[in-house]
Amino acid sequence: MTTKSIRRDIPKDWPIKPLRKGQKASAKATCGHCGLSWADAKPTSLTPVPSARCPFEPFHQYEEV
Repeated sequence: MTTKSIRRDIPKDWPIKPLRKGQKASAKATCGHCGLSWADAKPTSLTPVPSARCPFEPFHQYEEV
């Protein structure tokens, strides 16, 4: 059995914003599960170490395929 990553809607007031398609960032990270990218240059409480974890992980959902 395999799982496929999907995501729920991210609240507009979430402190880390996903990059829009074509938007540039000095340090860009992309999650392999949800496919969202974010500017990863500054550490935050959600991204304390660059590229360590997806800041949108609370919104990851998985379904069996």
